[in-house]
Amino acid sequence: MKQALSNESILEMRNITKKFPGVVALRNVSFELKEQEIHAIIGENGAGKSTLIKILSGVYPYGTFEGEIIFRGEKKKFVSPRNAKDAGISVVYQEMLTVPELTVGENMYLGDIPKNTFRLVNWDKLYSDSKNLLKRFGLEIDPYATIKTLTVGEQQLVQIAKAIKDNPVILVLDEPTSSLTDKEIKNLFKLLNIFCDHGGSCIYISHKIEEVKEISDRITILRDGEKIVTQATNQISKSDIISMMVGRKIEDMYPKSHCKIGKVIFSVKNLSQKQSDTEGDKKRLKNISFYLREGEILGIYGLLGSGRTELCMAIFGALADVISGEFFVYGKKVEIHSPKEAIREGIVLLTEDRRNLGLIPTMTTLHNISLACIKQYSKFLVINQEEEAIDGERIIESLRIKVPTLQTLVEKLSGGNQQKVLFARWILTKPNIFILDEPTKGIDIGAKVEIFQIINGLVARGAGVIMISSELPELLGVCDRIITMSEGKINNEFNRKEFSAKDILHYAMGQTK
Repeated sequence: MKQALSNESILEMRNITKKFPGVVALRNVSFELKEQEIHAIIGENGAGKSTLIKILSGVYPYGTFEGEIIFRGEKKKFVSPRNAKDAGISVVYQEMLTVPELTVGENMYLGDIPKNTFRLVNWDKLYSDSKNLLKRFGLEIDPYATIKTLTVGEQQLVQIAKAIKDNPVILVLDEPTSSLTDKEIKNLFKLLNIFCDHGGSCIYISHKIEEVKEISDRITILRDGEKIVTQATNQISKSDIISMMVGRKIEDMYPKSHCKIGKVIFSVKNLSQKQSDTEGDKKRLKNISFYLREGEILGIYGLLGSGRTELCMAIFGALADVISGEFFVYGKKVEIHSPKEAIREGIVLLTEDRRNLGLIPTMTTLHNISLACIKQYSKFLVINQEEEAIDGERIIESLRIKVPTLQTLVEKLSGGNQQKVLFARWILTKPNIFILDEPTKGIDIGAKVEIFQIINGLVARGAGVIMISSELPELLGVCDRIITMSEGKINNEFNRKEFSAKDILHYAMGQTK
């Protein structure tokens, strides 16, 4: 956490109320930002964070809301994003706003291309300035590289650097670390501290509490369109933040239903990945054997590179050409050479990367739900749309998916509701074995509780769940057993009565007694 260098306010938003038809998105919210401060706004999806920022940035123009904005001591009436940007307010949204085919330098100066005396593009200045700016912020990125060749995290950092190059008075970041690695997050925090040290102020929107605790000076918590509290970051605990965000105690974050655990419904024996498919020994699955029982949640915990995701893909048939081993469903040996065959055997996978490998963003919510079982609605190549819609409505209601209509594009939903859509898709196929790879990644705390409740519902009906998570508290909270992985191998197993965060982490790090 950095320390703000001034107690002077650069921005005040007073008594902001924003109404939509039938919904009050913000109710009498007041917010203050000090000079050279990093101020975090935190809350669940639907808490009002984005609405507040859209009012500040002119997306919702003056006159469409109640309240007032005081910026640098003057009342402002922003009527457009350009109006707010010209005043010195720059917003970097979570969605990528880059042009993939252009270079890093071209993207950084898009809309502000430097010209020479002949009114032609001054390419030398564009690239030298881009290089200096990237270097200033410690970003080892080639300004001549095409933006599409960068990682998603690098693209996000380029967007932030572009926003800072215009020397805004206030920089607003909306979920800036959703696609960043740990190293890139450190670069971002360094960049933000440099920005504030040079006189800037930052509004940091996130639902990642650990990051907010590390980077911010103060925290404002919103819930259901109302401000709950604004407090110095070092004076508020993580458990208090969670309680105020969701209106429940931290002990209630991992609901656990104690189901009767029955017979073994799935087992893996001697699963290995062939040497030719790997670049190094650490990436290879090595002689893995384990079992899953009816009504059981089996956790798999391992650090990055342990082979946990490869294990999921192997079971689901996505690595059939490069693995060896045996699979048994209800004691019967089965052949799984493709995801199609896995689904046929009652095995489904919720992938870690739901946006690229799970959902089809340009399709409707209904079609994303019915995708895996569309054959059951078709006869003579004609889809029974009425039956499809009936099942869609039923499961949307069952899982409490918040969506305006069945025809709403799935990309318009929040992360938590998108994840519920994937659960809905697989539940319609009536599987017995669910493999969940990071099922709560990128969703807010309240939605996580709902996901855990869905998982509890699955095992209550007799299904078995294999759950992978990089958040150990989640596994400790909801699992019946946990197995640890390191360097492609399973090296220990813990029953619920034996759970110890210290011991589990010890083995996940490859240590032995």
